[in-house]
Amino acid sequence: MNFKKTALASAIALAVGGGSVLAETSTKSGQFILDKTEITAGSQGIVNLALLGLNADDEVDRYGEKEGSVIMAVVTSEKGTVVGGTSHPGRTPEATDNDGKALPYGGAFAAEVKYVRLNQGVGAVHITYDPKVIGTSAITDSITVKLQERIPTDNGGVTFTDIGTEVVKSVVVNPPSIDPKALRIISFIPSPADSFGEASTVSMDVMEGIQGSMMAGVEGGQVTVQAANPNATGGITLTLRSVKGTQEYSFQEDMIDGISIVTLDASVESTGSGMPTGQYYIEATFEGFDGDSIQLIHPDLLTVHSTGEVRKVAVRADRERISKRVNAEQGASVSASVLDQYGNPTTADQDYEIALTDSSAVVSDSAVRLSILKDTSWSKASSADAIYGNTADEVSKIGVASIVGMAVDKQNNPIGAVAESDPMTLKVVSDSLFAKVVSPFNIAQLAGAEFDAFEVTVLDGEGNPRLSDTGTYDPGAVRITNTSTKEDLEVNRSSDGKDIIKGLFKKSTSGDVYLLSDKAGLFAEVKIQAAPITVAAATEVKMRNAHGNVVTSVASKETADEKSYEASIPEIALKMLDSFGNAVTGSPVTKEITGEVRGTTANGKVSYNTPENAYGVPGRTDANSNGDKTDDNIVAKYAMSGATAFAGEDSINLTFTKPGLGSDSLVVSTTVPKLQELGSINTYIETNSIPVNSVVAYTVETLDKDGKLFDKEKTVITVTVNGKDGDDIDPTIRELDTGKIITSGQSVEFASGNGRKVFVVEAGPRTGQFSISFNEAKNAVEEASRTFTVTTPTVIDPTADAKEKCDAAGDRWDSAGGECDVVPISGTEGKASMVDAEGNITEIDTAAIFKSGVGIGDADMVSTTVMSVADMPTDVTFFGSVTFDEADAGQTVDVLAAALFGLAIPIEDISVLYYQLPSAGVVNPWGGDPATLGAYGDPVTIDANELTVSLPVYNGQFNENTLPPGVLLVYYGYRLEDGTVKFGSTPTEVTILP
Repeated sequence: MNFKKTALASAIALAVGGGSVLAETSTKSGQFILDKTEITAGSQGIVNLALLGLNADDEVDRYGEKEGSVIMAVVTSEKGTVVGGTSHPGRTPEATDNDGKALPYGGAFAAEVKYVRLNQGVGAVHITYDPKVIGTSAITDSITVKLQERIPTDNGGVTFTDIGTEVVKSVVVNPPSIDPKALRIISFIPSPADSFGEASTVSMDVMEGIQGSMMAGVEGGQVTVQAANPNATGGITLTLRSVKGTQEYSFQEDMIDGISIVTLDASVESTGSGMPTGQYYIEATFEGFDGDSIQLIHPDLLTVHSTGEVRKVAVRADRERISKRVNAEQGASVSASVLDQYGNPTTADQDYEIALTDSSAVVSDSAVRLSILKDTSWSKASSADAIYGNTADEVSKIGVASIVGMAVDKQNNPIGAVAESDPMTLKVVSDSLFAKVVSPFNIAQLAGAEFDAFEVTVLDGEGNPRLSDTGTYDPGAVRITNTSTKEDLEVNRSSDGKDIIKGLFKKSTSGDVYLLSDKAGLFAEVKIQAAPITVAAATEVKMRNAHGNVVTSVASKETADEKSYEASIPEIALKMLDSFGNAVTGSPVTKEITGEVRGTTANGKVSYNTPENAYGVPGRTDANSNGDKTDDNIVAKYAMSGATAFAGEDSINLTFTKPGLGSDSLVVSTTVPKLQELGSINTYIETNSIPVNSVVAYTVETLDKDGKLFDKEKTVITVTVNGKDGDDIDPTIRELDTGKIITSGQSVEFASGNGRKVFVVEAGPRTGQFSISFNEAKNAVEEASRTFTVTTPTVIDPTADAKEKCDAAGDRWDSAGGECDVVPISGTEGKASMVDAEGNITEIDTAAIFKSGVGIGDADMVSTTVMSVADMPTDVTFFGSVTFDEADAGQTVDVLAAALFGLAIPIEDISVLYYQLPSAGVVNPWGGDPATLGAYGDPVTIDANELTVSLPVYNGQFNENTLPPGVLLVYYGYRLEDGTVKFGSTPTEVTILP
């Protein structure tokens, strides 16, 4: 067999895929069984629905499709979403197009409609409910279910016939708990188009902040907000607030099932600072929830970069007025930067020369020239210096200069792509202020304290002191500006003739440069270096979060040993201020600076996770040997059980030793949760009476003592099957999520975070009774048990043993005749063919056995046969089996069935058609590439004890109206995990004559 693609698959469906025009099903009615009839909307709000087709004896009809019929359950939900099946029933016998997609079939004004194909009388769907659709009050959903038979017609279409009667079921859907309980920023993912973008994510279990980055003006970055409650639904507001500045951006988005993904638009244009990059705090709030996403210690940050596109020049000077007299002290220092299209300072993409011109001709155009080098952000002097007024001929006259900076090339030609700066005014006057630092301003001064600061006089245009009748000239009110904090004072000289002005600064700073100017604006300003202003004594203490906001409570969390709750107050979160708002806590922090802090509580026990183990130091953050910061904490611990157990709101009183704080204490509140304990085991299924051969969903939940889902910790449940009087049949029970078979006495773990499990129960072919009981391993709660009655009589097949032997041999069991049809081996036993992923074929020695046969009418199964279109319609059965090579045990493989049809008369130059056979009675076009060949049924993990699988690919009629003359070849095999395929060398061959 050549698996390599030699022709495109045709859209013409192989007639064998359509089934018989005379198809007739033995399915007469349906029974539909829910596991739960009342749920809560949200991630846990799931209803499982078993879809059962019944025969005339009211037993699940295992043979309803044996004559080529397709039985479908049509499921409609008014309020929910039906998960499973397809939205279209199919308008051809194959019900799919060439790409395997379901074809549309008309339309319907309905809620959620799904078509589910039954397999041996059994189907299943589940229904979910969107909390946003449900709203804030309970609703009742109507689920409508009916069965239909899809029957092929002679002209290649289909017709639909209802089976039995339509059934309507009601499910009460309660509104979800929308309270998020807590919010957390868990990731930032930049836009793919963002060249500066860097992603940042963090687990909910790791309490550290995210630190992403993006480019200004680029849309598409996404911030993910997660709630502690997985059902939380509501409106989210995401705010970006600049760390150094006043810029703020706000975005709204919905949260569904505890997750909200907020997409940033192009409005984030500013870096939020006067630098090429700036940082923003990221904060999320939830509508109606008194809380936010901000942590106590670690901030969530987004760095915004300027674009790097140089669009404009900016210039500035360190003062507004200078003297015409040549004097370095009075000269104005000028700097320049380049801006991006949003006005952010940016990094130069090349070397730029900045020419400064004064349209008023007050200062010389050649006095200052600046350059901004590539990959830098700020200018340096290209000439001697960047100061106006400290060299002769730089200042031409008294007046107001209007200075513009322009980017020029080496030939001094303007660079047109870069706009010139806005005009910068610089006033040139005749006289100037002159200042001297006086004691005590030679040393640092305390915030809030008054002191003698400067001796201030006025110099004339020649540099001589100006005099008045009473001595030196009085400049009037003088403004002193701390150039670091920008704090201004207005001070008049003292009247004692010493020309002294005093200082009284309230903002602390490590800077020591001050700008002096007269209030009237008549004289040149002067900059002078003096001492800094230091923080005063602490008079106030607050607990602040990572974004600097005052908070008054901390959350209590369960300890790792699950024996207590802890509320931790980090030392670093305790911020001390002096009476002027200056931070006493900062870096470094020592006990000598901020003193000690201790805590007390009436309902718990306070301990100190600090080096001293007896007290804390407010504002302190120690560093370990790796340089990582470790946050020391004051810890209040609350017992979960015993005589000292506590639940509810508690106050932790913090007291401080610094005298400026007086006897007042800081009160921090915490809420200690009530201990969640297992209260009961509940089981859910709509009815305890189920049909023979039924397959139903059976849901089990562990609940706490308040009736809420108990998912705090792992719970071990023991399953007992048939422990009641009268139990006489053995069901098959498996876990829905794992497929694991559950036997009596087996323990099942309900994992932490999930107090619910769904089991699939198969009743089997006999009537009778069975029971399933659930016990908590420690017998902490009452047993939960149900007894099921399996109804409707059925005849036990006396040839069951013969059938098992037939199946084990890979042969076909004829249920109508009660005998085993021997299927020929494909090729020679011990030999097979193998094709690798590239399509290369080799013959191999193998223990695998491939059987393949065709039966015409009542004839035995054979490898080859000849039939005529003139003799149609004809009953035809195709059957194959695969016995795996035991050497492949443990591998998960795809079982394969494929067909090639060689056309006696090519259609549009296509002579060979390729088909894949995914299940009994279904034939889909295939391109011929082994890598794309779809599996027959689900993947199979090879078990050394069960090596044989059967592939009944077709049992129906060939129709003379749709099947052309040609040669049909059918192959069977399996594909290993590495992509190689083993298959039978000799296919079943059917020659169809005209």
